[in-house]
Amino acid sequence: MLSILTHQTSHLIGWALMFALTMESIVLQHLMTLRFKLWLALILTMQILQATSLQRLGC
Repeated sequence: MLSILTHQTSHLIGWALMFALTMESIVLQHLMTLRFKLWLALILTMQILQATSLQRLGC
């Protein structure tokens, strides 16, 4: 169970990082401020933590 959870979590983190890097490099390279980058990182981190906590509960 733990190995499945770890694999799903690492996959989710990898997807979130790739999404953020793609958005930054293609669309928002000149628009993203440091504040927005920090906000985006916080939102992605909260989504990942929420997903992992739901998986731990078996939902």
